[in-house]
Amino acid sequence: MSDTVNMHVIRGNVVTPVGVLYGGHLQVVGEVIHRVCASDVPVPTADDVRQAFPDARNVSISVMDAPFVVPGFVDIHNHGAGGSDEVCDHWLHPEFSQRYFARCGTLSTLASVIFSQSRADVVARVIASIETRVGKYFDDCCVIEGIHAEGPVINDRGGLPPGNTNPSLDEFKALCATMPSMKIMTISPTLEAVSGYKRLQHLVDLGVRPSLGHDRECTEQAILGALLVTKSADAEVAKQKNDKGGKRTVDAVAAVPADAKMHSTHIFNVMSFHHRSPSLINFLLCKKFPGGTKYRGAVPPTVEIIADLIHVHPVVIQSVLSARDPSDVAIISDCISTYEPGKRLKYNGRTIAVKAEGGCYLCDQHGSPTKTLAGSTVTLADQFFALITHFGLDVATACLLLATTPAKIAKIGDRVGSLEGGKKANVLLINGEMNTIIRRMIYGHWINGEPYRMLKPSISHL
Repeated sequence: MSDTVNMHVIRGNVVTPVGVLYGGHLQVVGEVIHRVCASDVPVPTADDVRQAFPDARNVSISVMDAPFVVPGFVDIHNHGAGGSDEVCDHWLHPEFSQRYFARCGTLSTLASVIFSQSRADVVARVIASIETRVGKYFDDCCVIEGIHAEGPVINDRGGLPPGNTNPSLDEFKALCATMPSMKIMTISPTLEAVSGYKRLQHLVDLGVRPSLGHDRECTEQAILGALLVTKSADAEVAKQKNDKGGKRTVDAVAAVPADAKMHSTHIFNVMSFHHRSPSLINFLLCKKFPGGTKYRGAVPPTVEIIADLIHVHPVVIQSVLSARDPSDVAIISDCISTYEPGKRLKYNGRTIAVKAEGGCYLCDQHGSPTKTLAGSTVTLADQFFALITHFGLDVATACLLLATTPAKIAKIGDRVGSLEGGKKANVLLINGEMNTIIRRMIYGHWINGEPYRMLKPSISHL
């Protein structure tokens, strides 16, 4: 600790994982939150700070007030917002996206990478570019906390470009080795079942979160086989045994924490549902699985959802919010562009267009947008406002979905995602109407930027 201590005190209604501390305050020293205090704890004096930091010769205290103090949002599926006319090149110019997202309240993100077979050299350069910036704060930039790999082992590409979807185990291991900061990888049960789940097992061995998705054909057997690969979940469940016979109970399985579960990539998108032949969506809507030998040890994955009201209908979003616990749901952007209606850019050489209601769509040979979504233009802040207005969530629950749970899923919850002592000081100051970000602090640094007025996604296009 330096002999000079500069403490930022941020007063307001502080949103924590367990609720709102009305009239509370944060104490921030350096890059981290020193204390989170309720209303009955007075703002510290210089003597209080000296007592807490006995080696400090010089002490300064600055005080900032705001109606609501919330954790910086965490996006775990994000392809960048620009910096290039080609989506695949966005993370070659990361400053553009990092500054854009910081202004919009996303203070931590995973950089999502796709694997185009025709642009393998670009993919390698993108990964190298991301790796140089992981975990580092740059002025006015959100922090890239790792990589989300969307593939390569995906059975149904959806809007993704063509690629080698069935690499050998050695090729797969070599690719993983180029991404030491990888936190999550999307992988399809159908392809893994055929290969004996060896690639999925490798992810588990690396400590990477497997995310099931991009698969409209997977069977119940293939899904259960994938879910049972997760050793960490089995270990947690094994601790919770039924009094009779030592068998794992369904309730015990459901109690496994989010950071010990598999994940799933953008629920509903590039997935299927059937009421007699269950596939991924059926499994992902379960808070717990039914009793029966074949489900023993299987834990429902956590889910992520694009809540822009375009990728998923609001009634279906409500279904997920009703079916799953907030500790198992992450709101994501799947962003590939800023919101500029009429904007056109390339996606692996294919033309895509931004439509007025939001969303980026692949275009046909005549340049007209098709119905195939390539990605979104939404921000997490816009979805925060939608969760509160359209879906009636309280601010604490909204912050779980947008910050705390995604951070745990990405295995970065020990340092970001919530306002707790010892974590990085990623803080948003929001007005009383909860429609404007007034100010932002990233890793203890106040960043520049005008207030951000959140957009309320419209359902008029549905």
